[in-house]
Amino acid sequence: MLMKIIKSVFKRGGRALIGGLSILFAMTFILPTLLVEGYTWLHSDSARRIVRSYIEQQAKAQGYRLEMDGFDYDLEGDNITVTRLDLSDATGLLLRMKVVSLDIDIKALLAGDMEVDLSARDVTFYNNQAISTPYTISRIRAHVDATLDDVMAGTFDAKALYRGEGISARSKFSLKEESLNLSNIVISAPDLRGAGHVAVHLSNNLARGQFSAQLDKLSFYKHLIGTGHELDTAKFDITLAGASGIQDVSVKAKARSYANKSLLIAVRDIDLDARLSGTMLRVISLKAHDLEEGTFEVSGAVDLVRESIDLSVKAKHFHAPKGGIADGFIQANLNFKGNKAAYLLSGNISPEKINITLPERFTQAIPEINIETPTTRATNTHGMGKNLTLDIVVDAPNQIFVRGWGLDAEFGGKVKIHGVLDDPQFDGVMKLQRGRYDEFGKSFKVAKANLIFSGSIPPNPKFDVLVETKAGDIMARVGITGNALKPTINFSSDPSLPEDEVLARILFGENMGDISPFQAVQLAQTLQRFTGRGSSSGGFDPVGLLRTTTGLDDLRFDADANGNASIGAGKHLSDKVYLEVEAGSADGSGSANIEIELTPNITLESEIGQDARGGAGIFWNWDY
Repeated sequence: MLMKIIKSVFKRGGRALIGGLSILFAMTFILPTLLVEGYTWLHSDSARRIVRSYIEQQAKAQGYRLEMDGFDYDLEGDNITVTRLDLSDATGLLLRMKVVSLDIDIKALLAGDMEVDLSARDVTFYNNQAISTPYTISRIRAHVDATLDDVMAGTFDAKALYRGEGISARSKFSLKEESLNLSNIVISAPDLRGAGHVAVHLSNNLARGQFSAQLDKLSFYKHLIGTGHELDTAKFDITLAGASGIQDVSVKAKARSYANKSLLIAVRDIDLDARLSGTMLRVISLKAHDLEEGTFEVSGAVDLVRESIDLSVKAKHFHAPKGGIADGFIQANLNFKGNKAAYLLSGNISPEKINITLPERFTQAIPEINIETPTTRATNTHGMGKNLTLDIVVDAPNQIFVRGWGLDAEFGGKVKIHGVLDDPQFDGVMKLQRGRYDEFGKSFKVAKANLIFSGSIPPNPKFDVLVETKAGDIMARVGITGNALKPTINFSSDPSLPEDEVLARILFGENMGDISPFQAVQLAQTLQRFTGRGSSSGGFDPVGLLRTTTGLDDLRFDADANGNASIGAGKHLSDKVYLEVEAGSADGSGSANIEIELTPNITLESEIGQDARGGAGIFWNWDY
């Protein structure tokens, strides 16, 4: 859509404007020429037909077709009027002007001076594209003062209304032979100001010159570009050049920020360097930052006529669009290539750190659990969705953190995104690196934890998590399944007991009088969530708040049956080095552990206790 709009503006909008100016100049100069032939004859119908024919021939010589209704002129009033004027080229209607009036001081014109006033009720521009509708400028007033010699020179001043808002343009100009030179150009429109100079060769409509502008925001132009766009102060420098019959346009632009809520985009410090040569748009560099320290860069080329694209996209420590449950930073190296018949988006995305937060509230009371209702997926059936194929690998060796519902775990793995944009497929598995499950005042051992991606959108991973703990004379197990937006929970045990009995053993396996105050707070919060009475945000979470404030990757508090409390903290020092420290109230309970990933399958772990005793080991694993 964007390419069609750009192509239409450059191919048709510019030609329509130049063609309209050429015809107005023809209408201005025909009268003094014919005055020499005889004043009386000019009042006749035959003279009017000749004048009209002359103007139409001038348009034809420029490659346009001109149709006029109600063409007339009044020599006493020095006025030319047209009820309707249509300007077309080989592709169709370009513009329509209604109730046009051109007032010329004939006596001054014969003396070598020109004063012209132009008015029109409406000027409507067309581009004959299904993606666009005509747009109209109303209540146009223009004034021209000039002197006539070998070079016609003067000033031009115009004002009009567009969608109820004022727009204006003024410029000095000179016209010699086939060159129209515009200098000291000043343009004003809603939230837009511009200035520059342009020279146009009328025989080929090629322009050269420079123009600078500032656009403060986009809200007024949403009818042209759509809704949801938010822009803060963009500055443009445009250089025009023409050689070998090809128009060349260089654009340098900077903007403070741009955001689109529907696309989950928010960037700042935007810097664009691009060049349009004929139909080829080359993006030399498009750089931006996220709202933190991440960077984003695009480069490549787009053919506006053939609609072929070859763009590379790179991101470094970029804050990925924040969804309802996920937030984090990514590195990306992508390529967008193809033509209107088929496009391909391929490459790699490497998450640096992703936090997935599970909803802290059950959608049904227990023990009525493990109920999942299929949802209907809405697909995008228009645009390039059916023509764009995806081939992207998301490679995250670690630092995919999943927290909520008592689960605090780190995952790593690969997911492949493939298929067409309308129905993308996600396939892969994220496996547990380390983690725990704290609920019901107890700490559970994580026996198994996988995030499984399989199938189409929404790309919410399915959980396959099983944790266990000793509860009296049974081994109690809690399973978390379902997807991230709607996880479910179930209870089992060895030996096997009904779910409600397993839950009772977990909750009351110990004497209530022996639990610690911290365990009592945890137990109360858990009961609120599991019975559906908790808040949608999960209530006050001091541990989560402290972990976020300190920047730690892991933070936990524990207490044993004897009342001894302990605190543990973990932090990634790099992608391959993880440090974990634990301190307790009991004598000699402190320790520090460091994990170093030597290869994807070999890990070196070293631990030192508070008494300076330590140990080390090398661990090897392989997935079959």
